[in-house]
Amino acid sequence: MIAVCGCRSSATAENGDPHTPNSGFVTTDSGVQLHYLDFGGDGEFLVFLAGAGNSAHIFEEFAPRFTDHFRVIALTRRGFGESAKPESGYDTATLASDIRECLDALGIT
Repeated sequence: MIAVCGCRSSATAENGDPHTPNSGFVTTDSGVQLHYLDFGGDGEFLVFLAGAGNSAHIFEEFAPRFTDHFRVIALTRRGFGESAKPESGYDTATLASDIRECLDALGIT
C-alpha cells in the first residue's frame, strides 16, 4: 500500500501564504519516501518532475504561474532533495514506477 503524508487540497499553504507550496511525502510500495510540493490550483493536474540533481523546490518561482488553470504538483525523484536516498533502485523501470506510484497515491490519473 502506498502512503501519502502531508497532501492538502487547498491552494493556501499552512503558513497562510498562497504562493508557498504545501510539502508532503509519498511512500512507495518498496518503502521509498518521495517528496513533493503541492502548489494548489484548479483544473487538471500539471506535474513537474525535477531533473537529476534538483528537487521540487526548483519550481517554486515557476509553478505558481500555472495555478490559475491547473492543479500543480512538483516531484523530487529518489536520491535527491528531501526524497529518500536508497542504495539501489536508480534503473529506468524503478524510477518510472516511483513516478507512477506517486501519481496513484495523489489520485492523479
